[in-house]
Amino acid sequence: MDDVDRIINQLKQQHKKLSDSVLEAVSKEIERNAKRNFRQEIENISGDNPYVDVTRTISNGEATIECGGEQVLFAEFGAGTNNLYYMNGLGLDMLSTRSFQYIDGEPTEIAPRPEGIVPLGEYGKKHGRDDFWFRPTYNQRTGSKEALKIKRNGDIDTRYVWTKGTRPIRALWRARNVAIKKLIEGRLDIK
Repeated sequence: MDDVDRIINQLKQQHKKLSDSVLEAVSKEIERNAKRNFRQEIENISGDNPYVDVTRTISNGEATIECGGEQVLFAEFGAGTNNLYYMNGLGLDMLSTRSFQYIDGEPTEIAPRPEGIVPLGEYGKKHGRDDFWFRPTYNQRTGSKEALKIKRNGDIDTRYVWTKGTRPIRALWRARNVAIKKLIEGRLDIK
């Protein structure tokens, strides 16, 4: 029986080591890709401070990826219903197949929204339902497709930015999906 117990203990140790290695590799891949995804979209994120911090912690066999920043929820989930579509030569078409697809002819969000994250255009005063709105600014930063407000007399009002919001970037969601796909396909570097 001693040999059987020894083999069982060895298998348990190997299993624990492999589990820890997979957790490390998957969480590191998610963290790296989420950082890259947010960083690549800085110019498209509305707001005075568009930067998103991504950190990873591992404890007790669980990994946590945290994304923080003033605009992180607007960057990940979007703001403004006009960010669903863009114009092409034939009419309206989907802006991003990353998180939307057509179901029964209607654009449908396929990327899950956690509880408490409302659909595009429904946050706060619901300005996101409008074609555009003005957001306050303290540093006059404008993202792509934004401009400082122009008063009726032609002067620039540096207190407000004309915006259509931010399209859903889904940086963390996409990073998670890429890591899982690499794991399944055997392309993830597990040490």
